[in-house]
Amino acid sequence: MYVFKQFDERLYEAKGAIGAIVDTAHGNNTDGEAVELAYRRLMSRPESRKIMLVLSDGSPVAYGHRGQQEQHLRNVVGEIEASRQVDVVGVGIKSESVEHFYAKHVVVRDIQDLSGTVMDQLAKLLMGERFVVDNSKLLERRAG
Repeated sequence: MYVFKQFDERLYEAKGAIGAIVDTAHGNNTDGEAVELAYRRLMSRPESRKIMLVLSDGSPVAYGHRGQQEQHLRNVVGEIEASRQVDVVGVGIKSESVEHFYAKHVVVRDIQDLSGTVMDQLAKLLMGERFVVDNSKLLERRAG
C-alpha cells in the first residue's frame, strides 16, 4: 500500500507524493488488505479518537476471484466496525459500491464535491448531531 503522507509529516512536505497519486493507479486494488493495513497503522497511534475515511471508486478488483475479494473487504470492515476502536466511513467516488461494504458511507457523484463531502463526514463524526450540513453553496453552484 502506498503511503503518501506520514502522520507526523506536514501536508506541504508530502505534496510531491500526493501529486503522484495518479501515477499509482493501475486498476489492481486489494481493498481488504489496504483497509486492514491502514487499520493497523491507526491502531499504533497514541490518539484516543481514530477515524478512517476510505476513498473508493468501485468494488475490489485484483487478481483472483472477485467474490472472495469483496467478502474479504466486508469481513475486514465488519471487524473494524465491531471493534469500536476506529470510526470508518466509505466514500464512494462516482460509485455506490461503498454501500455494500461500509455501514457508514457517502457517495460523491461530482468530483468537485469530494472535499466538501469528506469534511462534512469528518465533522459529523467529530460533532455528532450538533453538526448541520449547509449545502446552500453547492445548490447555488449546481443551479447556475
